[in-house]
Amino acid sequence: MLRTRNLFIVCRFSSSGFRRQERHKEIDFREHPKRRIAISFYYYGWAHDGLQSQKNGATNAVADHLISALKRANLVEEPALALLRFSGRTDAGVSAMRQVASCIVRSGDPQGEGVFWPEGSSASSVEDYPHRYGELPYVKMLNRNLPPSIRVLSWAPADVDFHPTHALSRSYKYAMPRADLDIGKMRMAADSLIGEHDFRHFCKIDASRTDASYVRHVKSIDLQIQGDAADPYSLLVLSITANGFHYHMVRYMASVLQFVGRGSEEPEITSQLLDINKVRARPNYSITKSDPLLYMGPKYETKLDWRQDDDDLSRQLTRLQKDWVQLRMRSQVIENLIGEVKSSLPSEKKASCSGLLDGIQEGYRHQYKPIFQLEDCFTLDEKRRRYAEKKIKKSLTNAATRGE
Repeated sequence: MLRTRNLFIVCRFSSSGFRRQERHKEIDFREHPKRRIAISFYYYGWAHDGLQSQKNGATNAVADHLISALKRANLVEEPALALLRFSGRTDAGVSAMRQVASCIVRSGDPQGEGVFWPEGSSASSVEDYPHRYGELPYVKMLNRNLPPSIRVLSWAPADVDFHPTHALSRSYKYAMPRADLDIGKMRMAADSLIGEHDFRHFCKIDASRTDASYVRHVKSIDLQIQGDAADPYSLLVLSITANGFHYHMVRYMASVLQFVGRGSEEPEITSQLLDINKVRARPNYSITKSDPLLYMGPKYETKLDWRQDDDDLSRQLTRLQKDWVQLRMRSQVIENLIGEVKSSLPSEKKASCSGLLDGIQEGYRHQYKPIFQLEDCFTLDEKRRRYAEKKIKKSLTNAATRGE
């Protein structure tokens, strides 16, 4: 189908609630030029089921909302034709500050950089296309159709073969309570992670991608306190930049560094886990939660010409401030309650910070067990063997079903 129908929904309030009025506008995509663009956008990870669309039919992934917005804005005819790509995958709960995506969309500027006409366009469509001063307002068009938890910051013209995953580096930040952590020891442990290493013991190995290399180059790691360094309720922010990341890699790193900061492990634990000749399998240690993790975005060799809408950004600022007020005021209520409870405790119990750190750890054991005393996960070779056996078993089952 080259002709698609765009549905405009107008909501009017009546005594019985909202009443929908529908207007239809048809667009023949053969009569419009196209281009590949890059878009920079942020989202609240806790509001969505990860970045990528889910195979279980759920529709609350960030990609689902973005595809829906592209359709409703009449920027794409069919999702598959948009060739939507992302700079980096984020899991459920993980937020992004400047995620980058690229897609092929309808253009309003036939003279624009990289603009082309789709196959099947008539000569008259090309010759008679109305002259515009500038491109379609992509930022405004998308944000009108996205939920408040996802907002486009800017767009940039991109080469038709631009792929956002081809980045020089990517960066993340992970925030945790300052509590009573020994930050000096944490920095010592973090230093061992800098450079090129095999990080298979700092990630969750994807059974379907066991042949992938687990070597990555960590360019920088930094630990900085935001707020009063003496206040346990200040935040300690882990910033890390690398040429790539594995599944849950930052969260496993944050977990090990926190164990060091608590005094449960020595700083040497990081270099020991990096020695894959001595440590054949990852000990099954717990991981930090996903909500505090923020994907900062990629860095490219070629600088993109980002274009923003100042009026739209101003509205975003107002929205973010309102969200901040709501969360900060709730936080203040809890701080008041903490102060009240602490005032009723004997002095030797007031200094406890265990809840601050347990609160960001998944499956944390109150009776801590050292990492090298834990059960091991399957080694990479074992995972490869098990995955191969599973594929063979599935193939035989399918053949039996077909009667072969």
